[in-house]
Amino acid sequence: MSTTIISAGRRSCRCCRSGRAVFSKVAPRRRGDEPRGRAPPHPQFISPRPYCRDLISMSTEGKHHRLRTDIQGLRALAVGSVVLFHTFPHALPGGFVGVDIFFVISGFLITGILYRDMSLGRFSFADFYRKRVRRIFPALMVVLLATLAVGVVLLSPAGLVEVAQNTLSSVFFVSNVNFYFSSGYFDQAATLRPLLHTWSLSVEEQFYIVFPLFMFLVMRFLPGALIWLLAITFALSLGLSEWAITKSPLGAYFLSPFRAFELLLGSLCALLPFRLRSMTARNLLVVCGLVLIIGSFALLQETHRFPGLMALWPTLGAGLILYAGREGPVPAARVLDLGPLRFIGDISYSLYLWHWPVLAYLRIWQQPEVGVGLYLASMAVSVLLAIASYHLVERRFMTLDPGRVPLLRMGAGGMAIVSLAALLIWNAGGMPQRFSPPALEAFAAAEAYSPVRSRCHRDAGQQLPYEKTCVLGDDSARPDLLVWGDSHGAELAFSLGQSLAEQGQSLRVLTASACPPVLDIEMPGRRNCATINAQMLEKVVQDPDIGSVILLVNAEHYLTSLPFERMVASYEALVTRLVGAGKRVVLVKQIPNINMDAPSIAGYAFASNVPPGQIGRDVQEVLSASAAWNGALDRIAAEQGVDLLDPVPLLCKEQICPIVNDDDKVLYFNMSHISTTGARILVNGFNLNQMF
Repeated sequence: MSTTIISAGRRSCRCCRSGRAVFSKVAPRRRGDEPRGRAPPHPQFISPRPYCRDLISMSTEGKHHRLRTDIQGLRALAVGSVVLFHTFPHALPGGFVGVDIFFVISGFLITGILYRDMSLGRFSFADFYRKRVRRIFPALMVVLLATLAVGVVLLSPAGLVEVAQNTLSSVFFVSNVNFYFSSGYFDQAATLRPLLHTWSLSVEEQFYIVFPLFMFLVMRFLPGALIWLLAITFALSLGLSEWAITKSPLGAYFLSPFRAFELLLGSLCALLPFRLRSMTARNLLVVCGLVLIIGSFALLQETHRFPGLMALWPTLGAGLILYAGREGPVPAARVLDLGPLRFIGDISYSLYLWHWPVLAYLRIWQQPEVGVGLYLASMAVSVLLAIASYHLVERRFMTLDPGRVPLLRMGAGGMAIVSLAALLIWNAGGMPQRFSPPALEAFAAAEAYSPVRSRCHRDAGQQLPYEKTCVLGDDSARPDLLVWGDSHGAELAFSLGQSLAEQGQSLRVLTASACPPVLDIEMPGRRNCATINAQMLEKVVQDPDIGSVILLVNAEHYLTSLPFERMVASYEALVTRLVGAGKRVVLVKQIPNINMDAPSIAGYAFASNVPPGQIGRDVQEVLSASAAWNGALDRIAAEQGVDLLDPVPLLCKEQICPIVNDDDKVLYFNMSHISTTGARILVNGFNLNQMF
């Protein structure tokens, strides 16, 4: 039956006079009631002050509805940039912003759908979530089950337990929160976490849970304030995001309140009341949008402050394109309508879901290095899986009628099946019976970091007063030694503290992730590092108990993003100040980065009967990577008259820096940090307990 819309409980339609949308009821249309006048806009493009005639027209069979092919093209750009960045980061340094473009698209589309249905009085929370289940759940559940299945074959017990935990958090759309709490310098390398990419899906789903209720309440009680409330919320989220980059970089990246502005930008683009009819202006907006997006791909880098204000470049670009196309096709956007882009746009959701598990498992399988050919093959496999997923899963479910098929119950059933599989694996401890005892011992080295890290090591830019920093060793002894470094110093400090305790001595620890002991340098992602170091230096200089200071820096980590000369000068300035204060200074050269997940590789080697002592990083590569920094330390030590220690002779052999020692004990607990076993080798090899 054809229908029309009448105002609820009113003789005339007040929305035309007030400019506000009202909730309405559906009534049978009588002959002669067909709407006249101009064609209504697509539901995605409804103005917050629609005419009643437009609302009536949009309730018809939808003959005016059209597919925004430029949106498919935008989806293709977004997913293509993400896949390329994840596979070849240096080829497209800003490709990670594709996720932010997805957020804008989602906010634009969902807001248009909600506004249309609420304006016409036909909105139903149940129907909205049925459609979300139909769109999101089927492919996601298939990918989660497949990831678990492959993990049973390829992952260590701890790795499989983590994937099971991440699967559960993904099923209930809180994986962004999970990764926020589990990310850090001593967690599994990000590139080896098969479900890390699900954080963005959780952000979107959390938006879908909160935003419809927000829209419903505002349109019910304050319809005229909708745009203003959206704008205010957008500004608050953007401001919080910029603030959080300094206070909690991980929170700014993963958590929804700091990402909401990107989705709300799409909402604003969907509802702005200004109709842009000039084709010249619309073409200009599209061109500007493409320039902003492509420029972001090329110029933004992971080391930049992000998201915050930096995220406005790609998101505004996407917003301009979406807004320009509200009134119809734009000639300048035809580039987004090309067949290959439409094809990639169609499979974009499945491609995003599949590409990261394929990459992560490839890296786990092929550690320490993956060749270009295998990376290209992984992209091809991801595309093939996405095509199959799109045709065999997505399209089949999208044809289901939400009014006839129990989609909510089907979604709940899918969640139950995947959750049960994950819980069984978790409860089984990652199925350790798959491996031999030596392999299990090697895998366990992933936990062989300082047991006081959570208490004594600062992470994510946290500030800790000097007086509350940890003292390790004999509790009754006043610390006369300070270990000051970035995360490379944590295990050395712990092992040295154990050794000093036997002699009735103690040490103080000043270690912080990605915050080396240098002056006047703001480290990427650690905006308060310079301030903390300046404060700590004054405290150390004034502390009469501290007679000696050991300095450690993972310079190889920083010299890819910071000028070498500035790094050396800042480090030397700190050394000069300590020497001038009468402190004995000991410089530790670069601890070799192994650049592979040592515990898992050693475990797989034992499982395959391959001697793990033959696996490691080429010693010449290690020496070459740290030659400039170590050379600078040679000069500083000679000029300042301070001690200098070199870890390479203790951790490396003639050909390689191995992942295990002669007793097959793993020397690193991840890709770059020595384990407590490695730290004890340095303490004993340097005779540190006898130096002070």
